[in-house]
Amino acid sequence: MTEKTDPSMRSGVSRRVPGSEAPSSNPLRLVHDFLVRLSPGGRGLLLLLLLLLALFVSLKLVFPRRVVAATAPAAEFSGERAMAHLPVIASEPHPQRSPAQARVRDYLMQELGKLGLEVELQSIKGLENVVARKLGTDPTGAIVILAHYDSVFRSPGAADNGAGVAALLEMMRALAAGPALRNDVIALFDDGEELPGAFDGSRAFARNHPWMETVRVAISLDTAVAGPISTNETGPNNGQLVAALARAHTGGAWTSFSGGGGYDSTPFREVGVLVLALEDNYPFKEQHTPEDRPEIVRASSVQQLGEQTLAIARELGNRDLS
Repeated sequence: MTEKTDPSMRSGVSRRVPGSEAPSSNPLRLVHDFLVRLSPGGRGLLLLLLLLLALFVSLKLVFPRRVVAATAPAAEFSGERAMAHLPVIASEPHPQRSPAQARVRDYLMQELGKLGLEVELQSIKGLENVVARKLGTDPTGAIVILAHYDSVFRSPGAADNGAGVAALLEMMRALAAGPALRNDVIALFDDGEELPGAFDGSRAFARNHPWMETVRVAISLDTAVAGPISTNETGPNNGQLVAALARAHTGGAWTSFSGGGGYDSTPFREVGVLVLALEDNYPFKEQHTPEDRPEIVRASSVQQLGEQTLAIARELGNRDLS
């Protein structure tokens, strides 16, 4: 008896039942098939979710996270070292002409004196600016870096602007410990920035202090709380300053906003000095309230503010500013 076999079996070809095809392993094909099956409303919802995810990831990349330990080399900026000043500066409200502000003033002069800098108190019309200068080796001009040390009447002012003051103190310590610069660097802890007499202290320095004769650039530091530091203003004729910013970039994300007015550096711009306003624009609800205390300030924001300012100061400190 002869056994009959299917020709397709002899040739190794298998028959498939219609509708039993194996699913595609191509990822793009799978995504396409999934989207085709979605309703228009479902596709819209998916797109919204993807956009929200992209926004979340972008914000995570922008916000600073790194903090340099207090054990870092002396010439580096340390967020931990800067934050150690904050409980002293922002232990209580310290508005202009108050006993609490006098205590902060004395602390600043004491800490600056430890660094071997030239330190003085500018007293004028009820204002008290604390100023310190690190002399350059062959100056072509001076860079002034300022942070207001007064608070509003009911706020300890930790973020606004104890954080800026702490960053400037640590920055001057790092400058004093590091290599000498060609140009002079002046630290101005100005009084009277908060209302009702906005920018009184920085205006008094810009118009009356003898060190202003050599000032070519002014950099203001105002507020660090949780977000990234923004370049809020550079003023007119800023090509040289923008080039220095590019060379001094320390990493991470920069954001910038068009300025033109309400910053502590404004009085310097008014007298023709190049200005740079650095600030954390994070919209914190504690500003100018009793809740603006040291515990709301993130060391990573102070780190970015101080580290970036130190790099800019060193870049400008060795340039020809004449």
